Amino acid sequence: WGLSAGPQGCCLLQVVSAERGESAGSGRIGGDRVDFKLEGVPSLTNSGGSLHGGAQATLVDTLTTTALSAAQAHENLLAGDSEVESRDRGTTSLRVDYMDGGRPGETVFISATVDRVGGSLCFLSAEIYNVREGGRRTLLSKGSHLKALSRSGGKTPAEPILQAIAAKQRPKL
Repeated sequence: WGLSAGPQGCCLLQVVSAERGESAGSGRIGGDRVDFKLEGVPSLTNSGGSLHGGAQATLVDTLTTTALSAAQAHENLLAGDSEVESRDRGTTSLRVDYMDGGRPGETVFISATVDRVGGSLCFLSAEIYNVREGGRRTLLSKGSHLKALSRSGGKTPAEPILQAIAAKQRPKL
């Protein structure tokens, strides 16, 4: 799925790949990963021309939550549930360590991982990097994200999601 943002569609965020952890289908979630690609970084730079730290923190927060939601929905669908439950959650802790600045015009990659989900806590992490000349991967930042999960949450019928997957389209929820 692609996402355009900004008045002129300045950024393009795409899902590159998604992978479920070894526990897929067991009712447990952990080890799940979604890789994203972000193009059009110039609008997200700071005064020094590097990818803005606030933008990186937002990417860690938003994309690790997306990976968690996808893993939860996948578990519901594997279990044959007629609804996908989205447990209300809030950030308890968000930490980003910055290693290198991205350059304007460089494509940025984000690997968002669901490390472990327990009863009421979820441990998530992300790496933001780019690939420079010669295929060298440069780590821009690493983030850790702790989320609190509620006992229950909102439910969405599974049928529109299944139909969209079959048609290879983005679900309209």
